[in-house]
Amino acid sequence: MRTIKDCLLLLCGLAVSTVCSADRVARIIYYGAPTNAPQTTYVYQADQEPQEIRLDSHNFSESFDLSPGSNRLAFLPSLLTEDAPVPQAAPMLNIPEDWNKVLILAFEDKENPVLPIRLKAINANENVFGSGDTLFVNFSDVTVAGYVGDKKLISKPRSTARITNPRSGIGNYMIKLDVFETDENIRRRLVQQKCQYNPAMRVVTFFVPMPPPRKVKVYSAPIWDF
Repeated sequence: MRTIKDCLLLLCGLAVSTVCSADRVARIIYYGAPTNAPQTTYVYQADQEPQEIRLDSHNFSESFDLSPGSNRLAFLPSLLTEDAPVPQAAPMLNIPEDWNKVLILAFEDKENPVLPIRLKAINANENVFGSGDTLFVNFSDVTVAGYVGDKKLISKPRSTARITNPRSGIGNYMIKLDVFETDENIRRRLVQQKCQYNPAMRVVTFFVPMPPPRKVKVYSAPIWDF
């Protein structure tokens, strides 16, 4: 059973995150990974040695380097033998050339015979999703809306929304969010509490589906020094 302190850590992103910085980098998280999910993956790309990356279910991985220019990344469960080709069915991502900071979300894909994940890339350049911002990723089928500090949030089902600078400078702010079920015309409180804000930190917050009556839960992953 989670304590109130645990819930604060989950929502406000007050957890451990890795530190690394380079010219063109990416990090990955496999939130909600099943118990039998792979723990690591090897990332292959042009002009780079393969890199072993941890698939953590609660925090983003350490940063790994991306080659200059446009990237096609392949994710494998183990190192290839010398001169062996990358399997065509391997999970892959295309990263645009002007994305210098990239966050990758991994999801379960039982149908993939090479590595049972699928991937989504997020542009985390400073002018798109920069330091001090929170990105809300709604995996549920309900709308979550309310206020993050003095900023209004409307997070529709299966979508993303970004909040910039919920307050000025380091300090606390209030977060008040409700769940809206359009088909039943019902509004339920999801959370109302104080969170700590640091303009040097990015946060990705997930709205994850749950069985009725709860319908959705909240989890936040902080990203420092990215």
